[in-house]
Amino acid sequence: AGGTRLGGSDTEAPRHLRLPPEVASQRGLDCFACEAQYNIAVCQLVARQYACALSTCQHLLDCQDALRALGPQAVCLAWFLVGVCNLALGEATDVVAREAFTQSYAHDPRYVDDFLRRHGRRHDAAVGMGHGVSPMEP
Repeated sequence: AGGTRLGGSDTEAPRHLRLPPEVASQRGLDCFACEAQYNIAVCQLVARQYACALSTCQHLLDCQDALRALGPQAVCLAWFLVGVCNLALGEATDVVAREAFTQSYAHDPRYVDDFLRRHGRRHDAAVGMGHGVSPMEP
């Protein structure tokens, strides 16, 4: 009485008509697009396509509403990746990377703290990643 043969209610939409959150709203689509851009940026970094990764991360930062919806860690990570890309390119001054790392740190210190713990505060950068930087002035 009142149930379907699968045990759901008569008012429940058929399973094939229910949408995942990623496509159920514009906000969901925007968040999904941000997650996709993040994954693309990580792939570009792994492939050592640093300029492409930087461009992707900069586009990611343009999606501020979706990043905020994903939480402070999303904004933090986007800024952190901008800093890493600038270091990897080796063309950026310490100031450019420091600004990105400072923005990241302001949202959540975990990525910058981990990076500094692993690679040192200054001039102890990871192999192939350019000069080391600190979010703090020397």
